[in-house]
Amino acid sequence: VDTACLVHSHLLYLFKNYTYEDLDYRSVSVLLSSQVYLMVNHRFSNKVYDDLQDMTDPTKPPPSIQIPQSEVFDIIQQQRYQILKYMRLHPDDADDAMEAVVRIATGTGSRTTCEKGLKSRHWQSIG
Repeated sequence: VDTACLVHSHLLYLFKNYTYEDLDYRSVSVLLSSQVYLMVNHRFSNKVYDDLQDMTDPTKPPPSIQIPQSEVFDIIQQQRYQILKYMRLHPDDADDAMEAVVRIATGTGSRTTCEKGLKSRHWQSIG
């Protein structure tokens, strides 16, 4: 789980500077599934690990996702509106992305593959 959290945090970071024009199914599904995976499986703390210079041995940081927690939250907040806008205008991609989130969060599949024969759900914003 620690390694998967590390990977998901870095996946989020890859899409940090994406604009609305850059969004597609792949980017939206990665951003959302990584966000949900981290919220479920990573223990965020009130300790700040942003600066390894304060440590006695910076080569051995505490177990973490190696990206400042504030940066993770900033990326999520920065992309939120763009993702919602994309999902409203591309409902089929939104449905597929949300199904990918469920598969990743529950460990029942990957982001890109789904079980044949399962009925697709339609996802809708409640806001």
